[in-house]
Formats: sequence, structure tokens, C-alpha cells
Amino acid sequence: GLRGTLGGRVNRDKIDANGLTAVEIEGLGTVQSTGQHEDKTYDKFTYRAALDFKATDDMLLYASVSRGTKAGLFNFATFDPTPIKPEVLDAYEIGFKSELMERRMRLSGAVFYYDYKNPQVQTQQPSGVTRLSNAKAARIRGAEIEAEIAATSNLSVRASATYLDGEYTDYKDAPFYAANPNLPYGLLPAVIGDATGNKLSRAPEFSATLGVN
Repeated sequence: GLRGTLGGRVNRDKIDANGLTAVEIEGLGTVQSTGQHEDKTYDKFTYRAALDFKATDDMLLYASVSRGTKAGLFNFATFDPTPIKPEVLDAYEIGFKSELMERRMRLSGAVFYYDYKNPQVQTQQPSGVTRLSNAKAARIRGAEIEAEIAATSNLSVRASATYLDGEYTDYKDAPFYAANPNLPYGLLPAVIGDATGNKLSRAPEFSATLGVN
């Protein structure tokens, strides 16, 4: 009843960028920067290793460790020739999958830990421009449970719930903005500070779904 999975992948991401900035200034016309070309190649090895055990005919237990990557990129809203670093995620997970009620119900659950290196963070500039930059490290701890029930031969109900505890574990050069209603976009220029320990963006503490077919 024991099965193993092992896999690896070599990733090569090459990014090329050509950019210039043109600004329309009243009385001066268009002021244009010199065009720039930059390219960058990233080589990353990613993998997955997993074990699953069929405890009974209706219960499967599993554990896995895997690594994923998100390629680096350039900021193009005002072209920046310095690329954003690739994001690397190491994921550790244990969980179960089961069938109950004479296989009319599927129930699964998992707990997991995600370790981020160089997470890509979206920031809003005082000019209104959105930019990406890198924090140094972050982590997420969480758990999820999901169920699907065949209530009748024609009706099924599914539900899920997820809990996340995510924070930046190393983000010492984070941009902090203060509100200023007298500026067009309402923000003062960034003051660099330490966001270590702050909640991870776009990682809600609790989420849930409910659906009927």
C-alpha cells in the first residue's frame, strides 16, 4: 500500500527587455529617454518527492516536499533595467484523502508549510505606478479541508475552508508610504523600513467556498 514519487526539472528562463520612457511636459513637449536593452537568463532546478500510503480501501495518507519557481522579470512602467529576482518556493505538506458514506462523500485535508525566497512583492508608487520588487524571505503555515457529498443522484454539494498564517520573515528594505491628500495619488514618497513580521500580502487568514451542482 506504499507508493513513492520522485521527479526533477531543470528550468531555464530567459527574459529580454527593450524600453524607453517618454514624458509629455507642458511647454517643453515630449522628453524621451535613451532606449535601453537588457537580457537575463535564470537557471533553476525544481523537484517533487512524495510518499502515499493506502491505510484502508477508503483512506489514503500522503506526505510531500516540492520546490517551484517563478521567473524574474523587468518593471516596464517607467522601464527599469535591473530585473526582479526569481521567486523560489519550498513546500512541505502532509494530508489525507478519503471516501465515506459508501463513497457518497469525499473528504480530504492537509497541513502545509511554504518557505519563500525572494518573494515578488507588488508596491504602489506615489505617481500611481505599480511596481514589483523582492522581499528577502517569507513563510506561510496553513491548513485546509475539503468535502464533496452526493446528496442525491442529481445533487452534489461541495465545501472547503482554508486557514493561512503568512508573514515576511526578512524584509528590511520595504517601502512605506504615508497618506497625503494634497498629492494627485495621495501618497508621499517611500520611506524605507523593516517589514519583517508583517502579514504577507494577498494571503487572507481565512477563506471558504460553498457550491452546489
